[in-house]
Amino acid sequence: MIECLENLTKHSLQNTQTEFPAIFLFGKDDDNYYLATGNKIDYQTRDQLHQKLTKANSLDKAGLRAWYNEILMSDSGINERGGAGLGIIDMAMKSGNPFEFTFDKIDSEFCFFTLKIKIAHQE
Repeated sequence: MIECLENLTKHSLQNTQTEFPAIFLFGKDDDNYYLATGNKIDYQTRDQLHQKLTKANSLDKAGLRAWYNEILMSDSGINERGGAGLGIIDMAMKSGNPFEFTFDKIDSEFCFFTLKIKIAHQE
């Protein structure tokens, strides 16, 4: 949940210097918890994000761990937003389920990104 909220504040486009138009939803049913987020992004961000989410969905836990370690060991270091790009991998490892995501067109520059994460109840 914290990673989702951090992503919203770090990666949402701002309307003003202090306003981040975004949504965060939390729900549950008999078997799972659900986290859903949504925010406005540009198409360059969309392309990069789509690649990472698709890759995360294609990997099992061992593959996700290997990808995580590869990034940690690379020389790329911390990005301009203060992270190493590990959040998606971390969320995928912790949820154990594929991400559901969409990119709905707003206009020629922007789309609205939604992400849904399913997490099984732990008994």
